[in-house]
Amino acid sequence: MERNEYQEEKHTKFIYSSKRRIQRRVLQLEKLTAEAIHNYIHLNYKDEWFESNFSILSCWKFSKKDFDNADKFWCDAIYFEDFHIENERVFTFNGHAWIGLASNVDSEWKVPVSGKFFISSNGKTLKSYTLTFYNESQELVLAKNSKC
Repeated sequence: MERNEYQEEKHTKFIYSSKRRIQRRVLQLEKLTAEAIHNYIHLNYKDEWFESNFSILSCWKFSKKDFDNADKFWCDAIYFEDFHIENERVFTFNGHAWIGLASNVDSEWKVPVSGKFFISSNGKTLKSYTLTFYNESQELVLAKNSKC
């Protein structure tokens, strides 16, 4: 078991060492998140990992956004307090998140968060999204903008 944990940690460090590898991971997570939203909208199916998709995507987006910054943010969890479907391809939510700085993982704080996600017509990709974390007087924004 320890060997597997070591290999997983080594693989994670390998991914985190390259902005291109982080981007590939972000794209994979965007696809998983789009599929989860699509399943919720069209099948009314929400699995136990539904909210986790958003926090994991946030962690990787923070890593990409702050790649050269030693003091990156990270997101431990996102909890929905209010969410709804605006139409067949738009999902919005408000809630709270637990975020912290990578330099001090023992310290995290609860902040309000909101998000708006647009999925493709086939439900396989995120066309665009905005996740906004409200930390005291600053807004931390993670976004993907559509080129259409």
